Amino acid sequence: MQGLSKEFRRKHVPDFRKMSKGVIFQLLNIRYDKLANVFLIPETKQVPSMDRIFDPYANEGEGDYVDIFYTKSARPTKPGQEKATQVILGNIAFNRELKGQIRFGGKNHAEVKGKELSLCEYMWLCNYNKDNVGKPYHIRPMIGYIFRILDSQRSVETALEKEELILKAKVMVGKMTNEEVDQICIGTMPQHFNARPDEKRLYLLWMAQGDAHKLLEAVNDELVISRSLVRRAENEGVIYYDLNANAWRFSSNEEVICHKRPGKSSLDSIADFILSDSGKGIYTSLDDMITQARIKSKGPREKHMPASPPPEQPGLHEAIEKSGNYNEVEEKLRAMGAGEMEQVEAENGPPKKRGRVAKVKGSPAGGDNVIKSIDFEEMEGD
Repeated sequence: MQGLSKEFRRKHVPDFRKMSKGVIFQLLNIRYDKLANVFLIPETKQVPSMDRIFDPYANEGEGDYVDIFYTKSARPTKPGQEKATQVILGNIAFNRELKGQIRFGGKNHAEVKGKELSLCEYMWLCNYNKDNVGKPYHIRPMIGYIFRILDSQRSVETALEKEELILKAKVMVGKMTNEEVDQICIGTMPQHFNARPDEKRLYLLWMAQGDAHKLLEAVNDELVISRSLVRRAENEGVIYYDLNANAWRFSSNEEVICHKRPGKSSLDSIADFILSDSGKGIYTSLDDMITQARIKSKGPREKHMPASPPPEQPGLHEAIEKSGNYNEVEEKLRAMGAGEMEQVEAENGPPKKRGRVAKVKGSPAGGDNVIKSIDFEEMEGD
């Protein structure tokens, strides 16, 4: 490839003619449709035929930018023109027929030479190749990365690393105490708060199989521990979430701890807050209050309940207990400013919706027929 220094070519451009396994470039962002049992690949995806990289050895070692390109042909220009040679760029495209791959050499493929060699070198070095991230000649492309090098040996090594990570995560879960299992399970999967200890351990083993890296990180993640503390405090009746005010409060004196932040769930809002400078001291206070509540009650207490039973809200309880249409339930709750629905991951199958309402005091609309306070169990549905 013209313009590159000899030192650059020696260090960064392999001799593709001696690569017995050949080279395979694979289009990125290919998805697999489980229902149709097919890979979703664009009919065609173009790659720019010209690019600019940095040659750190050019200009007597000071480095310089170099234009690289894949040419279809080059021919002399007419006399008097500024450039002596007219270059026609070649076409580079991934297509569905070849499963989003461009192959060079190797078994069942012709030797890499001529124009194929020029194209292979260009794709190896250009910035659209994601495998060039971190290389001394790489410049991050404005249009993003388009393909990567498919290395069969690298794929095997990656698979082995993944299996080792899964095994490490499962061994860690097996050595955890019930208290540690409870803490991590509640912090990562709050919907399983009421599960038995053996069920929580099983959920963590499933997590190890599906996302071992996430589980291993969760053990030392302050936010995960903070979420667990909040859920335990809520379960002991120490705090509760006031949906009318979109705020967490202490049950003892109704004092506001923090408000729900835009774009965050109510749980993550308070979990973040008690880890911040503004919430300093509340973390320890909650831990102490949980301990005191357990000593006082000699076991888990019910969640915070209003002083008097809530009046009936026509149609609301019926919708919650009988309706399978959770969009309808959500609409009713939101209409009275009394609830929230959030999508949560299911252990098996598609995500589910989970709704929770706790201690709602009155409504902006007012009136005798408007609910004053309510507390009912969590509900889940498709």
